[in-house]
Order: sequence, then structure tokens, then C-alpha cells
Amino acid sequence: MTDLSQGLRAAGFNAGPERLHCLVQSLRAADFDCVEDLEGASRSGILHGTPRQLHICSPLLARLHGAAGFEEIPAEDLDFVERLTEMLETQQASLIALLCCAICASDSFCQGRDKLSKAASVREKSIGKRAVELVRKPLVMIDVANARPNQALSLLREALPQDASRRKQWIADARIAAVLGNCPHSHNSFVSGVRNWCDFAEVFYGSSALGFPPSENAIICWSHTFRCIGTFANYLGFLRSACLALDVEAPPADNPLLRRAKGAIIKRQMWTPRPKMFLQRCLTYNMIVSSGQRHAELSWAMLWLVSYSFLLRVPSEALPMQKGDSSTCTPQAKSVLYLENATTVCLRLSSRKNMPRGCVLKRYCTCSEHCPDAMCPIHELWNHFFAELATGDAPWARLSANHVTTKLRDTLRLLKVENAELFGTHDFRRGHAKVQYGVIVSFCMP
Repeated sequence: MTDLSQGLRAAGFNAGPERLHCLVQSLRAADFDCVEDLEGASRSGILHGTPRQLHICSPLLARLHGAAGFEEIPAEDLDFVERLTEMLETQQASLIALLCCAICASDSFCQGRDKLSKAASVREKSIGKRAVELVRKPLVMIDVANARPNQALSLLREALPQDASRRKQWIADARIAAVLGNCPHSHNSFVSGVRNWCDFAEVFYGSSALGFPPSENAIICWSHTFRCIGTFANYLGFLRSACLALDVEAPPADNPLLRRAKGAIIKRQMWTPRPKMFLQRCLTYNMIVSSGQRHAELSWAMLWLVSYSFLLRVPSEALPMQKGDSSTCTPQAKSVLYLENATTVCLRLSSRKNMPRGCVLKRYCTCSEHCPDAMCPIHELWNHFFAELATGDAPWARLSANHVTTKLRDTLRLLKVENAELFGTHDFRRGHAKVQYGVIVSFCMP
């Protein structure tokens, strides 16, 4: 394929380097990467007619002419477009190619294009900002929990604004709620994915002005910045959701080119996943005893114990945990630990990954008659720690997942555990699950 700059020069574009750069940028923004692309667009039959006919009758060109404030495009510039179409052996050309070539060839284009570019930049940057802030929108437009279909229509009549502008905004919010309501627990990841795309557009286009709607070529180039297929697939899904919520054209889910791009990420083999590690009872016991010997670190010992005993996902289920009772169950109380009776401690979770309506987990005393157990949920977790807290206290609410992972690995290093840097908080859940299913594995086995 001919380089775009060289091809335009060969076609007779003799303007200075600044105007050539302006033309090249405009064509690339319209997904024309080489001169041959113009031929393909011409043969697709998007628009028929000679350049002069298009110049006279095109409403879009007339609008651009008025908005930019430049004068009649000189005949010699239209001659250039005709020489270009003759070189491509066709008398048909796409509207985008003709406009870019003809307008960029004129001396008066620079000032007008700057005005249009600034206006487009403001609009598209606004779209990018809106995309990141989508998660702030309400996910429930009408509370129909206790309403039948006809009753729900009455609620809609009350909620729907009568003012035209407010109604338009309400409809836009309803669209956002319908799209993002499908992934209510992935909003942080959604924001990360959309921000990554906006940052990529800033690098790829020189600004984020052309980030929405995303072009196929841009997404392909974006794929080369990923080493893990899972991250790219997730971010692409978030970008698609953002486009659907903003009512702009979204990348198709069944695009064969994107499927090949995903396969290319896998075959480049730049990602080595962390091996699966297992924190089983013996090692967890040593961690609890080691931390429990220092009163200042008793809280850490109890975090290890509750994470292992209840097979918890530490960031979302253990860290928000608070002391409560059987009646403490509100949307704000995601994880509540309470004592049901002298031998049973319960953990009420308002929701879980595969149980959106939540559940109650029960653990029982594990002490024998003459041998207390350092991992007993009743005598150690409740009596020695939670019993001393006030109702509503959340002992680990200020901890972050990264902080807990760092502390976990530091504790394992103190115990001289090999490959301590490979362990994570999910290994409590994985290790206990292996024991429950009767599979005994070494704690350092990948």
C-alpha cells in the first residue's frame, strides 16, 4: 500500500507541509490510511458524481462552507481532486474523501478548520467525560418492587417530567440505567476501562476528540496495548456499554476482526497468570498464632480467621464486615456478623457474586471438650474479638485490598514461606474449599 503522504504528493497535491499534514490527519480521522482506501470507498458507491457536481449540490459542503466562513474553493483545488480520482481509475468518490481533499487544499481552510476542530473537540471531550461519569446516574428510575404492570404505568406517569428538556434528560437517564444496570457491581472496573480508552484516544488521535464513536481501526490498535486477553475483553465490553448508554455507535460484538485481535493477544504470550496458591488450615493457623501473639496485630489475625472460616472474598465480603444482630440487614450493611446462640455464629451477606439476594453463613464451635481450638469461630473470633466491639463497628472498613495483600505477604515472609509474593487474599477461599472437598494439596503448590 502507498503511504498516504507520498500518494497525495504523487496525485498532485503541491501545498506546503502544514496543509499536507492537515489533509493527512483529516483522512486518517475518516479511516483512510492510504491512497488505495479512497479507491475502495469510491467503488462502494457511497456517492456518485464528479467533484464539481458534488461541490455545487452537496448540502454538507454548503454547511461546512458557511460554518467555516471560507470563500469559494478554487477551481485548481477541484482539479487536484479530479486528478486524484483519475489516478484511481474511477470517476466516483466518497463524500468524506472529496470534502477532506477539496477543503484541506484551500488556503482559507486552516482558520475555518481550527474553529470546527475546537467545537468538535469540546463536544467529544464532553462525551468522554460523560462516559466516565455514567456510573453516577441512578440505576432505578421507578421503584416497581411492589407494583403490577398497570400500577407501574401509574408510577411512570408520575415520574415522567412534562417539560420537554427534562423529559429528554429522563429518557437519557433511563437508557443509561438499562445498560449499566446489567453490571451494578462492576462500576469501578467500568470506569477504569472507559478512562483507559479515553487516554488511548488522546495518544492515538492527538486528542480525545475522536474517541466516540470508536472506530474499528482504533480498537485494533488499542488491542496492542494489552498483554492479557481477559483485560482487553472486559475493557472492550465496558467501552461497548458506554457507547450503548450514550446512544452512539458501539463496536459490534460479533466482529471477526476483533475476534482475531483477541486471538493475537493470546498467541503473543506476553501474559503469565499468577499460579493458583492455597492457604490451607495448617498455614492459616500459623498465621493466626503469629499475628495473635502481638496484641497490636490481633485484628489481622481475626481477619485471616474469618476469611478462612467463611471462605470469603476479602475485598467485598470481609473488609466491610460489621458487628450486628439478626435484624441488621440493610443495603448499607453488606456484611454483618452476629451470634445466633452459644455455639453458632452467623454471617449475613446482603449479596454475593452468584447470589444477588444474599445469604446467611453459619459456623459452629470447633473446640473439643479438653482442647480449645485457636481457629474456633465462637471462642476465638467472637468471644476474643467481636464481643468487645460495639454494634455497628466495622474493624476493617478502613483497609484497602492492596494493603491487606501486602500485609498477608509480609506475614508469610516472617513464617519463611516460599513464594510468599505469589499469595493473595483469594487463597484463603481457595485453600479452604480444597479441604472441604477432600483434596489435600501443598500450600505452595501452583
